[in-house]
Amino acid sequence: MRVAERVRSAVAAAPVAGLAITVSAGVASVRGDDCTLSELLREADRALYAAKAAGRNRVLTAADVVAAVTAARAAETDGAEVVLAP
Repeated sequence: MRVAERVRSAVAAAPVAGLAITVSAGVASVRGDDCTLSELLREADRALYAAKAAGRNRVLTAADVVAAVTAARAAETDGAEVVLAP
């Protein structure tokens, strides 16, 4: 996560030919042998698309996505809106 955030920040701070460039990244991690590489990549991909949907130029983890989905499901019962923060 820290490496992805450093890359995102460095790219955002260095316009190319006067154009602002942004980076969105999805990060997933695992401890031990409790998932396959395919599952890990799927979770990172899900986090990437959530970062793009949340406004781009941000890094989200798979855990961020799970927390947002959980909060959204809880909000459905009380009518609140859930937004992924940068």
